Amino acid sequence: MGEGPAQSEPQSFADPSPMGHANPLLHVQAVARRFLILAMPFQNLLVVFTEEVWHVGPWGFGILSAAGGVGGIIGSFWVAARASEKRLRLMLASMLIFGALLFGFSQATYCWMAVVLIFAAVIFASIFSTLNNTAIQLLISNEV
Repeated sequence: MGEGPAQSEPQSFADPSPMGHANPLLHVQAVARRFLILAMPFQNLLVVFTEEVWHVGPWGFGILSAAGGVGGIIGSFWVAARASEKRLRLMLASMLIFGALLFGFSQATYCWMAVVLIFAAVIFASIFSTLNNTAIQLLISNEV
């Protein structure tokens, strides 16, 4: 009650310190979540790319979707097989590489180039998501 004025929703969304924690991993998560919220809808645009840009139709859409699915599985298994003390660095790197690969995808002139880029991008998105979800489970107190 006497803790000061409550933040409005836009201010609390923009605040990079979730729940007032000073842990750097939580700060990275807060910033990265905002980036991924804007980036992940690329999957909804795959239909537009396959029909309007590369003219490969349903077959091309299926290949692109499958490449993303396989990439996601590989990324998750890679994190599970590799116990790393440098999770924060890996989270940051995977988020930045995902963004770079997604930009490359947006510039792809051939469908097969896009398949490779989507495959690799979703590997890094999966690595980030897996590390992010694990960190949330380990860092947030049981009272929450």
